[in-house]
Amino acid sequence: MLLRLLQIPEKGMLLDVGCGTGYPALEILRKHDTSLRIIAIDKSSAMMDIARWTHAAPMTP
Repeated sequence: MLLRLLQIPEKGMLLDVGCGTGYPALEILRKHDTSLRIIAIDKSSAMMDIARWTHAAPMTP
């Protein structure tokens, strides 16, 4: 899986383009230090709404 190949530094930043429901971003966040910042974007406002609703605590609009 691609997530296993990522080498994200501590206090790093990750841009998730085409995030869909936000599941991959949330999995990355769970496996890293809380100092990791993830910016997730998707062209579908419906998908972004699902991501915000599903992952309300770790994701901000």
